[in-house]
This record gives sequence, C-alpha cells and structure tokens, in this order.
Amino acid sequence: MMDAADRKLLNLLQTGLPLVPRPFMEIAAMAGLDEKETIARVKSLLSHGAQPPSAVIHTDVAQPPSAVIKKCRNRSSDRSAPQTPPLRKIGPILDSRALGYAGTLAAMAVPDNKIDGVAEIVNSFPGVTHNYIREAEGRTAPYNMWFTVHARDEAALREILREIEKRSGLKAAQFDATKMFKISALFELDESNED
Repeated sequence: MMDAADRKLLNLLQTGLPLVPRPFMEIAAMAGLDEKETIARVKSLLSHGAQPPSAVIHTDVAQPPSAVIKKCRNRSSDRSAPQTPPLRKIGPILDSRALGYAGTLAAMAVPDNKIDGVAEIVNSFPGVTHNYIREAEGRTAPYNMWFTVHARDEAALREILREIEKRSGLKAAQFDATKMFKISALFELDESNED
C-alpha cells in the first residue's frame, strides 16, 4: 500500500526527472527524503503488486498480440484481475522532429487471424515506438492496428512503410501531424497520510 511519501514521489516523477548526474538526489530533496530511500521507493513502485498483465506493461514479449488482446477484453470486465504497479516506466520523451527525424502515425486493417504475424513484422523495425490494436467496430475507418514510426528523414520513413506493406501484404495508411499539441496528463495524488 502506498503512503504519503510514495504519493509525493509519484506527483514529482510525473513532471519529469532533472537532467543532472544524480536526478534522484534532487527528487529526494523535493520529497523530503534521502536519495537511497527515494531510489528504494521508486524500485518498489515499479514492482509493486501482483504480476501485471502483459497487455498493460509490455514485458511479456513471448506472448502473441492476439493473446494480449484476449486478456485485455477479459480483464476489462474482471475487477478481480491483478492490479498494475503504480509506476510502470521511467524514460525520456524525445521530440523526434526537433532532433531532425521524420515520424508518423500509421494504421493498418489487419484481419484477426493475421494480427500476430503483422505485429511481428511491424515491431521488427527499430523506428517503431508504439504498436497497438484498437478494435475498429462501429467506426467508419477499418483500421485496427496503429503504430508510430520514426526515421532519419522522410525518404527513410517511406521506405520503412513500403517494407512493412511488402512483408505484410497489407496497405499502411499514414496520418501525419498537421499541428502539434503538447498534452500533459498529470494525476495529482493526495499526499496526506490518510489512506
């Protein structure tokens, strides 16, 4: 169970990690803790609770996407399912365009019986940063596999998409950003001692 110090850490970590040699020392000072305790608490928050389902935390890479989808569908109605840890990942969010890279959101209409194979193809490219299934039922667009891909330039990006199409035998639609929005989702936790 999380205490007030854990909730304070989660509030601080949502806003970013200081770019200094010892970021957890600075976070610790802001939280009123020492560095060693802060690191121990963060490790605990990352591993807290029962083994999380792979559909939420992508650590069970041996499972095919279709099995993960089935788990998601089953879990959405099963409130007794294991809870995910309060903290899933700490990592950078890079602005690929500011770094000179090209990127896009792409989507494919993948038959259910081909999801695993197509996901394996898409995920084989190092520039793919996200790949997820979103059911297309009741939508005008037929797409159910969505992924983001980044490359060193537009030509390399087009080549990756062409290769995905060639290997999968399916068309990949490209949805380039026309306007960039900075969306922050902060979930402020009550830092009181009451649980």
